Amino acid sequence: MLSILSQGIGGLGIFFAGMYLLSENLKKLTGRRFRQAVAAWTKSLWAGLFWGFSTGAVMQSTPAITFIVVSMLGSGLLTVESGLAIIIGCNIGTTLLVVIATLNIHLFVLVMLGIAGLSFASARLAHARTLLLAVFGIGLVFLGLEMLQDAAAPLAGEPWVRDLLAGAGTYYLVVFLVGAVLSFVTQSTNSVALLAITLASAGVMSFDQCVMAIYGANVGSSALTYVLSAGLRGRQRQVAMYQVAFNFIAALVMVPLFYVEVFGGVPLAIALARALSSEPALQLAYTHVIFNIGGAIVLTPFVGAAARILARRYPPPPEENEARPQFIYEQAIQEPETALDLVSLEQQRLAGYLPRLLEIARSTPRDLSAAVSRQRQTIDGLGAVIDEFLVHLGEQSLTHSAYERLNQAISIQRVLDGLSETLVDLARSVGDVANSPTAHRLTDSVVEGLDAVLLTVVDAMGPDAEDDRMLLRRMTGDRGALMRRLREEYLAGDANLTAAEKMAILNITNLTERASWLISRLVEALPGAAAGEADTAAVGVQV
Repeated sequence: MLSILSQGIGGLGIFFAGMYLLSENLKKLTGRRFRQAVAAWTKSLWAGLFWGFSTGAVMQSTPAITFIVVSMLGSGLLTVESGLAIIIGCNIGTTLLVVIATLNIHLFVLVMLGIAGLSFASARLAHARTLLLAVFGIGLVFLGLEMLQDAAAPLAGEPWVRDLLAGAGTYYLVVFLVGAVLSFVTQSTNSVALLAITLASAGVMSFDQCVMAIYGANVGSSALTYVLSAGLRGRQRQVAMYQVAFNFIAALVMVPLFYVEVFGGVPLAIALARALSSEPALQLAYTHVIFNIGGAIVLTPFVGAAARILARRYPPPPEENEARPQFIYEQAIQEPETALDLVSLEQQRLAGYLPRLLEIARSTPRDLSAAVSRQRQTIDGLGAVIDEFLVHLGEQSLTHSAYERLNQAISIQRVLDGLSETLVDLARSVGDVANSPTAHRLTDSVVEGLDAVLLTVVDAMGPDAEDDRMLLRRMTGDRGALMRRLREEYLAGDANLTAAEKMAILNITNLTERASWLISRLVEALPGAAAGEADTAAVGVQV
């Protein structure tokens, strides 16, 4: 028994290690270029289904694919209907691994493990390390399943196992719930489906019990997606909830059909699976495929209606549209100079969102932290789109002047990212001292002054705004001395300040000083700033 237990634990460990290697490394292969290709070729329902199937077959994780689609929606690469089509297709594509794993490919698995493992010793293959690790993960998955099946086979002959199976034979909903819970915990439908098939092949589970465990595993993955998507809103929430609905609707169709087939003797899904193969393990793998195809058949004709229903149920908040680009678009990459002009407009628009963080700090609402988080999500969303656009633009063949402008745009974006992070921290720090009269006087002064500077920043980022840039340089002069005076005034002026209030004052003045420094760096990065400084210096010499 100890040998069986050791082999079973070892098989489980190898299996889950393989699933982890497979999932994590395949995610790395679906990078920006892959997402752009998907966005370009999902204009129709059938194209979306195809790409969903292909992505599912590659990544083998519906939650991971769901959140990739969510990120693409956030950056404006996809429409909701295209996202729904991808979700349908990926649910079918992820079943491919289960089918392959049930085939007799023992020798192929050993060769695959050997080649992938030996390749790690070659420096020439370093560029393909991600793909090789994914291949190695697939080999570990199959090897772990074989070890688990060898360990489980002797258990089928144990009297207590037979008695347990006989007692639970007709309690299929219990098996369904166990499959759902295991899928939720392991975060992998395929893991639970493969384990159930392995146990059924070893005689530990009956065929019908395994079918219900597979159905439950599919539903469990949707429950996981529901929990992980709790913080999403608008279009992103629509797609996540569609993935949740997919498996629940499929279960509402397939589970009643299961009972009709098992207890009524009507040949349906199980009979179809048995007609496709004479191997029990492959038959069970086909039931997994049939479950997801059944859901796809039910939902595909109603993608448009589903998009409208989800839009009413989860309407996009105002900030979601604000996070979508208004000026840059993918085709603009073909004209780099024009694309850089559009980037400047988009960055100016992004800078216009920064004063809103100070507005929240000034009004100190009860849900200040949540309001700051929502505004940060808008800023980060638009900033991520600009970042990605700049990276893609840098991959083009540019002139020297275009490279200089691209470098300026990247510098500006880095400063804007740092400035937004600093202002988020400042807004939250202001909220922490809202009940302190002394600290509140300081924050009013600081916020008002910084707000005026930020409004000037937005104007200075426009074309032909040299006067605004010169004004901004004067406004963001030596703020360090001013912050030191404020600290001394407020810390020494009220002996009743608590240690927490004194620390908050230090934090607020420090963040304000950092914000001013970042704004001065932003001015330096703006086009024409260097020329403006040179002109100013020349005037000073002449005087």
